[in-house]
Amino acid sequence: MMVLGGGGYTLRNVARCWANETGVLLDVEMTNEIPENAEYLPFFEPEFTLRPDLPKRADNHNTKEFLSAIRQEIIENLRQVKGAPSVQMMPIPEDLLDVDVALCRPELGDEERAKDYEETNVTYSGIEA
Repeated sequence: MMVLGGGGYTLRNVARCWANETGVLLDVEMTNEIPENAEYLPFFEPEFTLRPDLPKRADNHNTKEFLSAIRQEIIENLRQVKGAPSVQMMPIPEDLLDVDVALCRPELGDEERAKDYEETNVTYSGIEA
């Protein structure tokens, strides 16, 4: 399962959005009332409900074809990544990014770093700022 956030949330609505989406994804019927002992209760103020009455609703103008095309493009982009993305805590694959190769410069020793640090307007890489 892949879940993506659409962005554009207000601070007031982001907690509601993700709580509701999590319920939908887990196929759990969510009540509208937020328990008084909820750890994140302040994020649901001032109504303290999951689905408050809103004065204006935005129409969803996304077509199924458009959403399907976006999904297909995301899947294709993920296929191009050598190390599959994950939310798990794990080491970054070595083949994902080799900084020394990408920047094409040798590793600086401790003495060179100390020298660069002492010089004005010179960075650790020896490039003038």
